[in-house]
Amino acid sequence: MLNIFAVEDNSADRVVLHYALLCINEALNIEMAVNGEIAVEQLQNQSPDLIIIDINLPGISGWDVYDVIQKHPVLKKCRVVMLTGMMSPNDTRRANQENLQYIEKPFSIDAYIDKLRGLISTQDAEAAFACNSSA
Repeated sequence: MLNIFAVEDNSADRVVLHYALLCINEALNIEMAVNGEIAVEQLQNQSPDLIIIDINLPGISGWDVYDVIQKHPVLKKCRVVMLTGMMSPNDTRRANQENLQYIEKPFSIDAYIDKLRGLISTQDAEAAFACNSSA
């Protein structure tokens, strides 16, 4: 079973993300944080297969959460996807520099499911996700 951790402050977007992930695979283990502070705290004791982070979070931004992940010996191996409602040129540049995929909001639910399905199925089962692979 794949473990997905998502950080999204907007409650409606959290519901849509959760629904889209369950449409892909009902067996996914999905955990969500409502802001960056909670995400950083919860991620310290986890090693999800995929981390989905909204860039525009109140307080600790999505990029700040990403920076914490990159400094963590286990989490830095995890696959990360960024979400944004407004991708600035700086965000685009950073995502490209970090070799990160991103999903822009708003989106149709079908397009969202297709994008997430592609992100999840591009790997061949759980072992392909680096975070839970042996170091």
